[in-house]
Amino acid sequence: KNKILEDIKTCGLRCKRIVRGLLTFSRQEQYVFQPLCLNDVVREALKLVSYHIETENIKIETELDDQLPVVGGNSQQLEQVVVNLLLNARQSFDEESDSEHIITVKTGFDQERNQAFIKVSDNGQGIPQEILTKIFDPFFTSKGVSKGTGLGLSVSLGIVQKHGGTIAVESEPGKGATFTVYLPPSHDLDDLQEGDGGT
Repeated sequence: KNKILEDIKTCGLRCKRIVRGLLTFSRQEQYVFQPLCLNDVVREALKLVSYHIETENIKIETELDDQLPVVGGNSQQLEQVVVNLLLNARQSFDEESDSEHIITVKTGFDQERNQAFIKVSDNGQGIPQEILTKIFDPFFTSKGVSKGTGLGLSVSLGIVQKHGGTIAVESEPGKGATFTVYLPPSHDLDDLQEGDGGT
């Protein structure tokens, strides 16, 4: 009997997560933006999931640039993006492979783009070319129905675009994947929010 109750509870919590994801995806209201450092966003996201990931024999390495410009944003929303990317990276590994499983989280500033970035890389199985174009579609999942809702990346992209940024992905099957969140420094964001290039 207890087992049935446990199952009901688990399903209920899963439904709650799916509904929350749907609400985040459909919400269009303006977030409260504040000046923040992307290194803090990464540290908070790691606090939430690093234990969960490291217990699966996956090593997390960080390279945080302490010269980052301030970014305007909503820290909870950006933390959600980094958590989503970390959990995706965690699922990219083949349990059978003997090689060391490593997730690397890097922050920095891309001079050419004039944008700060957070890079989450894994040395997992990589993403097949034919699904690379679909991974940001709502409800697309390659993980099977029981493991993913297919909302993680579409929600993440929506959040990053509201911050005036984008997410780039590079992957080679068998060699892992790298997701890079690009965000404008906060002085660029003033122009973005005024919508007319600023005065």
